[in-house]
Amino acid sequence: MGRIVLRLSEALYNAAWAHLRPEASTLEEAGFLYGTADHVGEGIEFTGFEWRGIQPHEFATRNEYFIELDDDVRAGVIKRAHNLNACLIEFHTHPMPGGACFSPSDIKGLKELAPQLLWRLKKRPYVAVVVAPDGLDALAWTSEGVRQVDGILVDARPLLPASRRTLTTRYAP
Repeated sequence: MGRIVLRLSEALYNAAWAHLRPEASTLEEAGFLYGTADHVGEGIEFTGFEWRGIQPHEFATRNEYFIELDDDVRAGVIKRAHNLNACLIEFHTHPMPGGACFSPSDIKGLKELAPQLLWRLKKRPYVAVVVAPDGLDALAWTSEGVRQVDGILVDARPLLPASRRTLTTRYAP
């Protein structure tokens, strides 16, 4: 199997991280990149081209351990991806140290959401990224199944997932 990489421009990275890592925030944050997915050999290269940060009033539930989007917001995000013919790349934060891996509630939600998104977005891949003070972790759902994201490249600068253990050992499709 080839590598799975997510590419971001410096400008998109700055916009996303400014939204995801606001000063002194103790609540989870979220946002989405719309992007393309190109097969490179046996791997996939995702390239983000538009950022959409979720605003505080757009959450149905939000605290330091859990978020849920308002139904209309979720539908709007998916509709935008559909209209752009884009894949969807979800980002959310775990604001506490030691959180650079998907939580059990994240995994439960992704098991339900990812297959629906593959169907609604005409089998375009879906990526989920969790960002924490000590790193990040990422998974991609493709037509071949769930795969580890090997890294994020900001222009040419790599941001590597904090852990490989979370993705392939804790997720059971």
